[in-house]
Amino acid sequence: MKSISNIIHIVLPLLSAASLAGAAACSSTVETTQLLDAGGGEEGGEDAAPDAVEPDAAAEPDAAPELDAASEPDAAAEPDAAVEEPDAAVEEPDAADEPDAAATWPATYPEGPIHSPITPSVAARLGAIAAEGGDLQPDVFMKVGDSMTVDSNALTCFSNGRVDLGAWPELEATRQLFLGGDAAGSDPFARTSEAAEIGRTARWALTPDSSGAAPVEQELAAVAPQLAVIQYGTNDMQQGSTFESALWGFGESAMALVDWHIAQGVIPLLLTIPSRGDRADADAWVPVYNATLRGIAQTRQIPLIDLHAALEGADSGGLAGDGIHLSTWRDGGVSRGCVFTDAGLAAGNNQRNLAILQGLDRVRAAVIEGDQALDPPGAAPVGDGSPRAPVEIQRLPFADQRDTRASIWSGLDRYTGCNSNADESGPEVFYRLTTDTPLRVRALVFARGDADIDLHLLDDTATAEGCVTRAHRTFTATLAPGTWHFVLDTFVSGGQALAGEYLFVLLPCADDDLACE
Repeated sequence: MKSISNIIHIVLPLLSAASLAGAAACSSTVETTQLLDAGGGEEGGEDAAPDAVEPDAAAEPDAAPELDAASEPDAAAEPDAAVEEPDAAVEEPDAADEPDAAATWPATYPEGPIHSPITPSVAARLGAIAAEGGDLQPDVFMKVGDSMTVDSNALTCFSNGRVDLGAWPELEATRQLFLGGDAAGSDPFARTSEAAEIGRTARWALTPDSSGAAPVEQELAAVAPQLAVIQYGTNDMQQGSTFESALWGFGESAMALVDWHIAQGVIPLLLTIPSRGDRADADAWVPVYNATLRGIAQTRQIPLIDLHAALEGADSGGLAGDGIHLSTWRDGGVSRGCVFTDAGLAAGNNQRNLAILQGLDRVRAAVIEGDQALDPPGAAPVGDGSPRAPVEIQRLPFADQRDTRASIWSGLDRYTGCNSNADESGPEVFYRLTTDTPLRVRALVFARGDADIDLHLLDDTATAEGCVTRAHRTFTATLAPGTWHFVLDTFVSGGQALAGEYLFVLLPCADDDLACE
């Protein structure tokens, strides 16, 4: 088992809606965060949480504080350098010239379906992860999460309760497969996981305890699973002075957690989080947290189970009376979380159990039973991130993960249209969005490690003078019909370009999101 205490390097394709197809696809090295010290912390400090979600939970080793404040102040505008492009023309490959090019196109994860697509490229990706796992057990998964994972009505009923698969009898084969798995003397459904505990966060899962091992390390060593079912986010929302400030620590921890599993050869199945019925201001941020999770899953081409979408078919959003945890269908006063009749699926845990079993079934069919795609390839990606061929944002939500160290473009130095004197002379990546109607959007960038990548919104000129707004991490904007450019640019400090890896997420603002301009 690769130690979590070392920095993990994983070579990942640039898996996004906009990556180049076939042989033109680039690669980037993803460097996950180092193991989080039990008594240490991340950068900065936001110590006042809005509210504790689960008051009976054990204290976190550390709240995930907000990272550093903005990397640079805006100052008086200075003349900006014109965009300098290499003399050689950019030649993009013609995907039609390669008969199998579509099989290499990375899948995009549209909002709406409960399960992300398993296209030929995703199936190959999952097979490659599993191959790295060596002797890990294909009939065992590990549970990683908080109280929704620990809930006695979550998955355990597949092992020791009444099961009614309703309209999905074909799922019985997958249930039987995992019932036969040896999870340290139990089956994985009934297993009490070392990596799941009430009130915990993604950060906790990576933090060593007094034994020197993190919860995910302990569970991996105990059950040797080929898969992991991961759900965090509800408690993570509370780890800052605002829901926005908590987002950055969550994004970093969630990426590190997913990357750690991949490095071990464990296929992660990542779940989104349900609505927050306890408070409207928290619920307004749930789509943002879920868009971040969607972006993490898509850029790594791992399965995403959209629990939030699944719960739309349940009463009260699948929530129990406290507005946080999930409800369970009861028959004669007895909880029945694995009954998938119409009555049963009115409850949240029933919907969650069905969605997870379906997700396990999809991975079984695609990987364990023969590495076969379940869904056709998506649309061909467009653009290479240069000024003359920006990455095309073809649908929202959108996510893209890149490394500015791989960009040869470094023409925009100071964004005069935004009255900024910040030195952005490092390499940049261009994105383009065209809209026919007014559109409210929220843009986010998660920079990894020591990278400092800033967000800029430009008009259709794609020039520094055309800058409309900019931010260190996030901004909201109302876009008039037309063409807009988002530029992810590298800040330069002391003559050093702080280039590196980033995750860019762009999503439409919800109608009731009052924090979105």
